[in-house]
Amino acid sequence: TLIECPFELGQQSLIRVDLLQIDEHEWLLVLVQHHMITDGWSIGQQLSELFHDYRYFLGKESHLTPAPALQYNDYVAWQRQQR
Repeated sequence: TLIECPFELGQQSLIRVDLLQIDEHEWLLVLVQHHMITDGWSIGQQLSELFHDYRYFLGKESHLTPAPALQYNDYVAWQRQQR
């Protein structure tokens, strides 16, 4: 249902995440994103940060990925000020 259910713009998040257990030792991470929030650069960045943080929880990295200094809402506010 994660894939089949349409996104309701303005009603919910434009990304869905679920962790499915395949068997006792195997899991599948499912990420479903609306195309409005996905492009070649951002999907690569998201996966890079996800893999980095996963390695952190395995004890192979010294720190989590820092939160971005700006959020999309900051960009929207800046863009409105430019008008």
